[in-house]
Amino acid sequence: MYAQVKPTFTFEGRSLFYVRGCDWLDLVGRLKRGRSVADAAAEVKILAGREAVAYPEERKGWTVVTSSLTEVRLMPWNADLTKLVGLLMAVVGLVLLIACSNVAGLLLARASARRMEISIRIGMGAGRGRLVRQLLTESVLLSMFGGGAGLLLAPFATRLLATFQLPGIDMAALDLRLDWRVLSYSLVLAVLTAMIFGVIPALETSKVDLAATLKESSHATGARKVFLRQTLVVSQIALSLLLLVGAGLLLRTLRNVLGANLGFDPRNVLVASVDLGLEGYTEARARQFYQQSLERVQHSAGVRSACWAYTAPLGGRHVADDVVLEEGGPGRDRPTNADGNWVGPGCFSTLGIPIVAGRDFTSLDREGTPRVAIVSESTARRFWPGENPLGQRFWLHARGNQPPLEVIGIVADGKYNCSWCNLKTNPRPFMFLPFNQTFQSQGTLLVKGDTETRSLAASIRDEVQGLDPNLPIFDVKTLQQQFREGFLLEQLGAAMVGAFGALALALAGVGLYGLISFSVGQRTHEIGVRMALGAQRRDVISLVLRQGLALTAVGVAAGLAGAVGVMHLIGSLLYGVKPADPLTLTLATLTLAGVAFLACYIPARRATKVDPIVALRYE
Repeated sequence: MYAQVKPTFTFEGRSLFYVRGCDWLDLVGRLKRGRSVADAAAEVKILAGREAVAYPEERKGWTVVTSSLTEVRLMPWNADLTKLVGLLMAVVGLVLLIACSNVAGLLLARASARRMEISIRIGMGAGRGRLVRQLLTESVLLSMFGGGAGLLLAPFATRLLATFQLPGIDMAALDLRLDWRVLSYSLVLAVLTAMIFGVIPALETSKVDLAATLKESSHATGARKVFLRQTLVVSQIALSLLLLVGAGLLLRTLRNVLGANLGFDPRNVLVASVDLGLEGYTEARARQFYQQSLERVQHSAGVRSACWAYTAPLGGRHVADDVVLEEGGPGRDRPTNADGNWVGPGCFSTLGIPIVAGRDFTSLDREGTPRVAIVSESTARRFWPGENPLGQRFWLHARGNQPPLEVIGIVADGKYNCSWCNLKTNPRPFMFLPFNQTFQSQGTLLVKGDTETRSLAASIRDEVQGLDPNLPIFDVKTLQQQFREGFLLEQLGAAMVGAFGALALALAGVGLYGLISFSVGQRTHEIGVRMALGAQRRDVISLVLRQGLALTAVGVAAGLAGAVGVMHLIGSLLYGVKPADPLTLTLATLTLAGVAFLACYIPARRATKVDPIVALRYE
C-alpha cells in the first residue's frame, strides 16, 4: 500500500521542510545495527557536500554536526560554547600545573633540609626504594588533604554555578551533584598529580652521597636540585604569562564586543514583549490592541517615541526567509536566504537607524495595501549591483499566489540579529517588513525614553495592561541589557580566565618568592662576607634581584614564545584584537614583571638586615 504523508510544519500554507533557511530543525535518527556515529557522520558529510555544491550561496559558511544524543546535552552545535568550555578546561589544567610545580619546588627545598636525615637513614640500612615510597606517601597524603579541602568547597561552587543563566542552557536540567563519578575523578586526579609531581623530588632526595653529605654543611645544596627548582619556577612564570595573555585578549574582546558599532543606538530604549495568542486574540482584536496600546504609550511622560515590532534587535526570536528576485540577480535562479523583522512606523527613528534612501513605513502600509519592504545597504548592493534598488521587487520563499514586495527604502547596515550571528562576519541580507501588513500574534514594544528607561518600565506595564489586565508582559528590559545578556558566555569566560590568570600569577609569585627566600637563606654566609668586606645595602639588593629577575626574564621569554604560538587556537573567540596583540603582550609582561620584582625585593631587603658577625658564624 502506498500512502502520501503531507508535511505538518507549514507557514502561510507552505511546508517548512522545503525552506533552506529553517536552521532550527534537527534531524534525529536511529543507527542500524553494526553502524557507528562515525559512519553516519561520513554519509551526512557527503550529503552536505552535495548541498554546498548545489546551493553555494545558502550554504556558505555552514557546517554539519553529527553527534550521539549523549553528546548534545550542552548544545555541541554551539561552537562558541564548546570552545569556551574547552578553553576553561585548558586554563584549569594550566593552573593545576602551576600549583603542582609550586609544590614540587617546595618539596625540593624541603629535601635540602632533610639531606642529613636521609643520609642517616641510608647509613642505618634503609634502601633507596623504601625512601622513595616514604617520600611518595608523604606527597600523596599532602595531595589528598588538598583534594579533601577542595571537595569541602565544591558544594558551594556548584550552588554558585547553578545560579548562572547561560543562553541556550537550562541550568536546572544539569546534574551538578557530587556523585561517585565526581568523587572518583577527584581521587584519581589527586593521586596522579601527587605521583607525577612527587616522584622527581623523591628521587632527588633519595639520591645522596652518604660520606660527602655527613661531612658537608647542613645548608649545602646540590647544583642539580638548584637547577630543578629554578626550572620549576621558570615554568610557572611562563605558564602564568600564557594565562595572563589569554585573559587580556578575552577582556579586550569583551570590551570590543560591548562597544561594537551595531548600526543603531540601544541607549535609553526599553523593550517589552507580549503574546496575544495566549489570550486567544482574534486578528481584528489584536490589531486594535496594538494600535490603542501604542497610542497610550506614546503619550506617556518621558517617552520620546515608540513602535511595535515582531522582535527587538538582539532579541531571541529569529526571523529568516528565502528571497526570490523579480529579474536576474543572486536570487533569480534559486532562493537566497535573508534575515528579517516586521516593524511598525517610527521604528527606525526609535532605534536611531538612519534611512539612507527612500522612505519609512507609514500607517498607510497596512493590510490590503501593496506589499512593501525596506532593505539594508549591503542587501541592496548584493541583490541589485549597479542598479537603483528603490522600486525593485522580490518574493518571499516562492512566487506562489502572494504578490511581490516593492523596495521603498534603504537603511544603513547593522547587527540587527547579532545574538544569532557572529559580530566578525559580514552582515547577512536583511529586510524590514511592515508590522501592520502581516498579522503577528507576538509583538515587542520598543520605547525610546528621554533619559534612563528603567523608570519607564512600571508606567509602560500600566499603560499596556490598562487595556487587558490579564495579558502577561514578559522580557521587560533595556536594549543595552538585552545586548549584554546575548554575550553572557563571553563575559563569563573573560571573568573566569581572568580570575584563573590572577591565581596563576599569585602562585608564580609565591613560587619565585620561596625560591629567592631559600636562596638567600643558603647564601647567608656569603652575604655576611660581602657586607664585612664593605658591600652596601644596594649591592646586596642588586645581587638578589639579579638572580630572581634573570629567572623571570627566561620565564617571560618562554611564555611569550608560547603565547604567540598558542593564542591562535582561541582566535575564533576574539573580536577586534589579534592573538599576538602587542599591547596585550606588553601589559601582561609588565604585570608579571611587577609581581616578580616584588617577590624578589622582599627577600632581598630582608637579606640586607643580616648582621655580618652573625652571618659569618652561620652554617
